[in-house]
Amino acid sequence: MKRLLLISLLPTIVLMLYMYRKDRVEKEPLWVLSKMFFFGTLTVIPAAVIEILGTKLLNAAVIQSVVIYNLIDAFFVVALTEELMKLIALYAASWRLSEFNCTFDAVVYAVFISLGFATPENIMYVFANGFYTGVVRAVLSVPGHMMFGIFMGLFYSASRRHFLNGRFLPFKLNLVFALGVPVLLHGFFDFLLFQANKFSMLIFAAFMVFLYYFAFHTVRNLSENDRYFYQSAGEPYDNC
Repeated sequence: MKRLLLISLLPTIVLMLYMYRKDRVEKEPLWVLSKMFFFGTLTVIPAAVIEILGTKLLNAAVIQSVVIYNLIDAFFVVALTEELMKLIALYAASWRLSEFNCTFDAVVYAVFISLGFATPENIMYVFANGFYTGVVRAVLSVPGHMMFGIFMGLFYSASRRHFLNGRFLPFKLNLVFALGVPVLLHGFFDFLLFQANKFSMLIFAAFMVFLYYFAFHTVRNLSENDRYFYQSAGEPYDNC
């Protein structure tokens, strides 16, 4: 049992430490990070309920094509539900925080929210299916949630910046992207796994290489270019 718990929690711990180290300008207080993680865990129950209902509706539709069924299940039942719950939690937990004062903060918050969601889910899967499942999910599923969170945070940060500069159309558009891009990535991730054939697994392997590279490259760039939303003169940061 200890081994299963360790393999369940280790990827979350490693990824949280990685994001904490990348926060260069002004590291977030531990209570803020704990709040993000906790809000993320709260999303598991409503997401599970919605997904159960969505699956029942999908089954009731009696869709003959396996591909179409998997497509709807992956993108709309699973990805849209989970990423929407995460974005709602992210907005509720962070938007009014005085600590939310740097461009990279949004990425840190989104990743901690995502890992908060992924951790209880991961524990349930690992304890139900064993150590090997934990190893596979440590490489794929938990980092997957983290990487979806990176892109959510990227657009969430841009939305915050536009809001502070009084540009309300880009503010709203970037909130849409903060949901839409993770849904597309998450949906494609799940769809390939649901298909579970040689061709889909080959594409999945290539997709994961791309996702790892692009996500961690994005983190590095955002971390290196992090700055306060408001400069010393009191003016909002504007770099569009």
